[in-house]
Amino acid sequence: MTDLMELGEGADRARVREVGVEVAPHTWAFGAPPDPAAEAPAGEAIGKFLRTIRNEFGFVIVDASVDYSDSALVCFDLSDMICLVTSLDVVGVKHLSKALDTLLTIGLPRERFRVVLNRADSKVGLDASDVERVMKIRVDAMIPSSRLVPTSLNKGRPVVLEEPGSEVAQAISSLATRFAGSAGQVGELGGTEVVDDRKQQKKKGLFARSGKS
Repeated sequence: MTDLMELGEGADRARVREVGVEVAPHTWAFGAPPDPAAEAPAGEAIGKFLRTIRNEFGFVIVDASVDYSDSALVCFDLSDMICLVTSLDVVGVKHLSKALDTLLTIGLPRERFRVVLNRADSKVGLDASDVERVMKIRVDAMIPSSRLVPTSLNKGRPVVLEEPGSEVAQAISSLATRFAGSAGQVGELGGTEVVDDRKQQKKKGLFARSGKS
């Protein structure tokens, strides 16, 4: 990510891809600065970074921090949709409810938010209806628990590519399809659906993700 920010806006298409990592056909990843002790990029720099890659890709997904730093707020402000991720525990739901209230207070429109339940099949005495009641917003996706997630992470491959037929991969793919499908521009790869950036011309989307995982 640091290398890309140094390129600035209007960077050459090939150069943008060169500083990223192609994790699947037509899908690139740009990592955070490798040193966690390094000074966080300023919000203005993050904004330029996001605008640069949004000009090059049909869809951009940001794994945002859970704080209200300048960089996180820029990500939220530039996003078309914001996924709030939580699991079925009282503390997590309470924190996410407060986060939603805070983000609404600073002016982000409610219609941008999507709630995603992680490990949604956990038998802990709470269910999706409890989350909806507390947060006063509909749960949009439920991702089941699976040991395949940490296993695929250790292999450095997304679970939707490593185990596309699994229940967890299909749940994630369904969520992605609903987001991308609004533009009618989803390609197919290895039994699961992924965004094909070659087909993106006018539609430019940006998603941010915040919360527990």
